[in-house]
Amino acid sequence: IIHNGIDPSLFKSVPSHIDLTVGMLGRLEPVKGPMVFVQALQALRDDFKLAPHSYLGGDGNLKSELIDYAVKNKLTHLNFDGEVKDVPAWMSKVDILVVPSQSEGFGIIILEGLASGKLVIATDLPATQELITNGVNGCLFPIGDIKFLADILYQLIANPIFANKIKQGVVDWQKQHLSDYDINHVVHNYERLFS
Repeated sequence: IIHNGIDPSLFKSVPSHIDLTVGMLGRLEPVKGPMVFVQALQALRDDFKLAPHSYLGGDGNLKSELIDYAVKNKLTHLNFDGEVKDVPAWMSKVDILVVPSQSEGFGIIILEGLASGKLVIATDLPATQELITNGVNGCLFPIGDIKFLADILYQLIANPIFANKIKQGVVDWQKQHLSDYDINHVVHNYERLFS
């Protein structure tokens, strides 16, 4: 297997914040689950009285529907960033990356989140299991389960011990596996394959 690759050096100096921030980056299309993300933010506020600064990066057919939903439900802590061209810069704004996709071929955004040292919460899919070990270097939740996602967000924000355990798991994952996904390593594997 030759994995997808990224340039890990672009993601090394991405900071963390004192108050944990939450974000999702992806196409605003049903398959990527942006409405699940927005509704989980609402559940986090309504059920747990938490409204962290949140960012939704991306563009697509659901954009106006998502904005209308956020306005109607007074999600004033949610910022819509539109199309994102500089992923490492965008990653610097968030501490928790949510990937609520209904389907993923690989999940490059998860890889970029891990390379950035983010706490990643992703839908429990075969492709996400390739990168995330639930409760070790990230968290997985069932497809479309808004309440489950809100509960994980609450645990990461309200329980620093749990958040630090996952953060350490990300550091350990970076040491053991990130080099496998380095774009230079991936290119070398393709060169060997074709020669």
